[in-house]
Amino acid sequence: MNTPFERYEDAVCSAVPLATATSFRIGGPAEYFIEPRSFDELAALLARCSRSGVPTRVIGKGSNLLVSDRGVSGAVFRLSKMKDIARDGSRVTCDAGASLSRLLHAVEEWGLSGLEPLAGIPGTVGGAVAMNAGGRHGAIASALRSVTTLSPHGSVRERTPEELGLGYRHSALRGEVVLRAEFDLVEKDPAEIAETRISVLEDKARTQPLVSWSAGCIFKNLGQCSAGELIDLAGLKGERVGQAVVSSRHANFIINDGGASAQDVQALIAKVRKGVSKAFGVELELEIEQWN
Repeated sequence: MNTPFERYEDAVCSAVPLATATSFRIGGPAEYFIEPRSFDELAALLARCSRSGVPTRVIGKGSNLLVSDRGVSGAVFRLSKMKDIARDGSRVTCDAGASLSRLLHAVEEWGLSGLEPLAGIPGTVGGAVAMNAGGRHGAIASALRSVTTLSPHGSVRERTPEELGLGYRHSALRGEVVLRAEFDLVEKDPAEIAETRISVLEDKARTQPLVSWSAGCIFKNLGQCSAGELIDLAGLKGERVGQAVVSSRHANFIINDGGASAQDVQALIAKVRKGVSKAFGVELELEIEQWN
């Protein structure tokens, strides 16, 4: 392999279709797909990319992401091999590659409360921190104590949520990679934690198309009015472009109905935006990330 990744070939693959790495099941190939086996290897590979002018991106479970049908140039990093979770009293430290579901299972067994609002979010800890994942039940920032990040040039920093500027589906990360997160939780009866978690999951199951291929909510909510309500009131539930369709269960979800392309989804997004703008004079802002 004639690449900047000599001696790291075991961690690097070429032309991996990103449809296999996203919850939308949509997306062309990544030029390089890299799964580092340690934080040191991650730092070394990021440095190689920086020196060689190779663009870099990080993917978790791809649950908030629409990838172009053409794919993306450069290197896509996935930290799936870095997933340790450790407890010190009511404080929990978790590597960025661990899934949220695995973290929630661990803290529930330990009788530690504070992360139940994240139940049912199909992402990794790193991705959840980067976008301050959450929903109407709460967001990850509320339990977050600190975040350790790595810059493309190898600088490691530890910062508070305030320093990261965590807001509604937003952080102030600038090309930095989340390495791990530390949470301050509260001791509680595991049965009570499980009851809350199950209640959150049941609420989502009633209102969201959880078993369909999607990227979660497509648009950000606007103040007191949800994007889904506006889309529904504009009569856009069930609208379709190709194999992309606005969910009949939750209007802020676009479903891949089997074989949808990114072009289908983008055209449907434009159609929904136009319909809501015409009906209410409101411009919807994307919550998902797009890779082109």
